[in-house]
Amino acid sequence: MTTATATPDVRKLDQPRGLRKQLQAMRKQVHAVRKHRAVPAMTLAGVCAVAAFSEAGADDGQVLCPYRLATGGWCPACGCTRALGAVIRGDLAGSVAYNPWSMLLLAQATVITSWIFAAPEAAKAWWKKHNGQVLAINLAVAAIIWAVRLIWGVVPLPFT
Repeated sequence: MTTATATPDVRKLDQPRGLRKQLQAMRKQVHAVRKHRAVPAMTLAGVCAVAAFSEAGADDGQVLCPYRLATGGWCPACGCTRALGAVIRGDLAGSVAYNPWSMLLLAQATVITSWIFAAPEAAKAWWKKHNGQVLAINLAVAAIIWAVRLIWGVVPLPFT
């Protein structure tokens, strides 16, 4: 007749060490998420710093816009790059003068990007549901601003 000897449960003995490993793994994941979120912010800060101290004008050089090359007129987005450059340099009035639509795009991009970093799942679900509406509204606003700028003579007419 054999008697059962009480053997200690190995899982219970290793529990503190197992918890320690789990905590270390969780810390690494949190650090990776923080690092992942910091990279776009640091990149944007670097680009803004370079642009803020750049003396080069955005009007220098060859015209690359296919619409402008084909028609001679300005497209609805003409001036957006110069406008965003003006914002980075702190010239808000100049930005609106280049293209008012760019300020709306910048505000949207700021809100959406912040939301993506704060609550990625909620932002992704909302965007999947409403991206068509956002695009349609942006295109309508761009067309209205473009038409007003053409009527007021702020931008050159196509084919003239």
